[in-house]
Amino acid sequence: GVVGDGYEPLQNGAAFAFCDDITDSGRAHWIGAGATRGGARVHALMKLDREIRIGGAEGEDVLPLLCFRNGHDGGLAVTVSVAPFRLACLNGMLLPLDGAQRVWKARHTAHVQARLVDARRTLGIAWRYYDELEEVGAQLIRQALGESDFERFLARLVPLPEPKPGRSEGGRAVRNAERVREAIRTAYRFADDLDNVRGTRWGALQAVTAYVDHTQPTRQTAGRTHAEARFERATEPQALKDRALALLTEGGTQT
Repeated sequence: GVVGDGYEPLQNGAAFAFCDDITDSGRAHWIGAGATRGGARVHALMKLDREIRIGGAEGEDVLPLLCFRNGHDGGLAVTVSVAPFRLACLNGMLLPLDGAQRVWKARHTAHVQARLVDARRTLGIAWRYYDELEEVGAQLIRQALGESDFERFLARLVPLPEPKPGRSEGGRAVRNAERVREAIRTAYRFADDLDNVRGTRWGALQAVTAYVDHTQPTRQTAGRTHAEARFERATEPQALKDRALALLTEGGTQT
């Protein structure tokens, strides 16, 4: 990458020392680490040592992961984020929650005490996020969503584009929007792993996350494979997931 004169690379060993400080706390453990984009991006996953089951419902266990990222191309600051996954389908749920951070910067230093302070800060932020996710998820799973309500939600989530002057209705943009709607609708109605939450707002949210993570097309580039693109999509904020949660929690209980 093109970087300024003051850019200093953070070596992987130094970066992962911060992750070791988190796991050494006894409140998280390592899952694994890897690289994407030919080594330009490095990722580490850790699991918080806590159990999460949304609304106490069978099959609604959530993996409370932490994702650490470092970039060697000058295009990514050293960051940490939560990375929740619904265990039944491995849908990523990096959702915006009021009063809880989902992405933040890690302050890396060679000084051990400073690293420990940052590790404790990271654990505190993550713990608060997962507390909030449990609360919001429990509310959504208790709220019924009828078929007509789901269709209204879907229409607002993926609105059809306005026809342009001089052009007939339809066209590629309309067909694309209809395809997205149908993919989400199909997941909501027929996905086996949604049998226990179909007819709830939580189930509608999971249909959207399933579409984004597993169905929405990805773009392969010279430096990134389809698999790497899907990993990044599942562990980074996604606009469609954010909008789905906003609509499903609008007004507290109304879509």
